[in-house]
Amino acid sequence: MKRGHKGISPLIATVLLVGFVIVLAALVFMWWDTVVKERAAKVSSESGGQLSCALELDFQIQESCYTIESDSSGVVSLSLENTGQIKIDGFKLKIHGKDSSGAEKDSVIMISEDIKEGRAKKTAAEYEDFALNDPSTTIEVYPVIRSKGAESVCQEKKQIINPIEACT
Repeated sequence: MKRGHKGISPLIATVLLVGFVIVLAALVFMWWDTVVKERAAKVSSESGGQLSCALELDFQIQESCYTIESDSSGVVSLSLENTGQIKIDGFKLKIHGKDSSGAEKDSVIMISEDIKEGRAKKTAAEYEDFALNDPSTTIEVYPVIRSKGAESVCQEKKQIINPIEACT
């Protein structure tokens, strides 16, 4: 066995290994810190919106009706009043009923018109391939708010229209 070749000393090897572990731990910590902050920001915006939904939002449907423009499409007209303490940024309508062939169908329509607190507004949304004159058709109206840049659909504040009458 030749003794002319020397390796690194055990002290230097230990220092290098400890340094490598410290750098690796710092990188993992920075990555984890970013993940936690992003998740906290997302949860904060979602919970802020849901809290506003529960405590400050309320609305009433004053009138609702539909007009038929073709065989199974037309316009749903709504008169809505914001009776809450915050602005409503829009509405989501979920129509559940039958299409022109009689098959069950669900459809979602977004209304992006806002209503300031204490105000009322008439709005309309087009629908396609629904038999709204069928008494089993229901329309669920969900208010939508934006809080800290995130959109929240206030599902606990939904109101149901059934039956919906034809406009006169």
